[in-house]
Amino acid sequence: MAEAKAKTDMDKLREDMDALRSDLAQLAQHVRSLSANSADAAKSEARARLDELGGRLEGTMADLQRQGAEGVDTLKDSIRERPFGAVLAALGIGLLVGRLLKRLD
Repeated sequence: MAEAKAKTDMDKLREDMDALRSDLAQLAQHVRSLSANSADAAKSEARARLDELGGRLEGTMADLQRQGAEGVDTLKDSIRERPFGAVLAALGIGLLVGRLLKRLD
């Protein structure tokens, strides 16, 4: 009788172990699925942010190009209006740079 009870207990323990293995396999599959979904979501969010930053960068680059072109136009107008002053300014800057470079030697 004790042997029969022990055998029944062992059978029940095996059934519980099999159920536990099955539950663990399902849990592992669920975790893999969640991690794949999380990775896809993170990848999508990263792409969206990268696209947003790319758009902002293009806008900033266009603004800088426009400002640079305006600066060049302003400088050209200033040189046309005062050519002698522009030559003197260039001469002064050249002398200053020359002295600074001479000091470095």
